[in-house]
Amino acid sequence: YSLAGIKTVKKYLDWIEREFGPNKRIIVNTPYAFIPGNSRRRNVIDVDPIDFMQLILNAEMIVTDSYHGTLFSVNFAKNFVCLSKSEIASDYRKTDILKVLGLTNHIVENLDEIMPVEMFLNKFDYKNKLNVFRNDSLDYLVACLNEKK
Repeated sequence: YSLAGIKTVKKYLDWIEREFGPNKRIIVNTPYAFIPGNSRRRNVIDVDPIDFMQLILNAEMIVTDSYHGTLFSVNFAKNFVCLSKSEIASDYRKTDILKVLGLTNHIVENLDEIMPVEMFLNKFDYKNKLNVFRNDSLDYLVACLNEKK
């Protein structure tokens, strides 16, 4: 899932095809860049929210540059890489949550940094880290609400 333009998305796809070989089926969701499909690649730019969630839920690996793609990858415990440009101020939303969860090894500035490929092959369990973060957030909200009484 990418919000980048055609050149950047094409670079992502070329990297995936080069690193994982011809047997991977690639689903592309790029609302701002139409990438033609082929026998291995399907571009799904017009999916509804439920279908979008299903794509992420059923993916083996995810390369994303979006906030929502990053958070859904974590929530569904997917092997993922979060592409982030340090000079883009809005990227802090993605990177800050990954820092809190101790998942900064998933942040890369360009595809040349995505090594080793094993990051995509090992199953990770983020649930413990995510549950601690959720509980801390809930405690904070409850404390704030109690102060208002």
